[in-house]
Amino acid sequence: VARFAIESEKLSLSPALPDAAVVVRPERTWLVPPDGKGEVFVSVPLWMRLHLPPLDEPLMDQEVFPNKKTWFGPDPTVGELCYESRTYARESLDDVEPRPHRAVVRVVIRNKSPHLFQLERLLLPVRHLALYTRGGFVWTDDLFFVREGDEESNLELHESDWCRAPEG
Repeated sequence: VARFAIESEKLSLSPALPDAAVVVRPERTWLVPPDGKGEVFVSVPLWMRLHLPPLDEPLMDQEVFPNKKTWFGPDPTVGELCYESRTYARESLDDVEPRPHRAVVRVVIRNKSPHLFQLERLLLPVRHLALYTRGGFVWTDDLFFVREGDEESNLELHESDWCRAPEG
């Protein structure tokens, strides 16, 4: 925590997404059949952002709650340091409970592989997403992942398919 010597009424506090990707681990393995498609709603932790116009950069980005860090990659030399988050990975928005300290991400996965896909963890590039508030929830942009090829292939994020959170 920090102290700021500021004399301004324009100071604002807003929600923000973490400064690194978030690895979500569903409570149970999520299965997507060959040539199948699934949609799941996961939540990620929010941060607080302190901003003072006209400065372009925020004065502070701070976690609301401490987040565990984890490594995501095939080995210790290739990959990235991320935040780890457990999720219930709900298949229906009706089953998602609004939480003021978490943002909901709609994740769509398309399995173009001839093999069953077992999703045990997923890397979400949240620092590149926008935030919205709608229907009592804090939302991010949607994410679309595609798995193609044989059993060894990984999911690929289709950045051109990012879209805004659902209406409603």
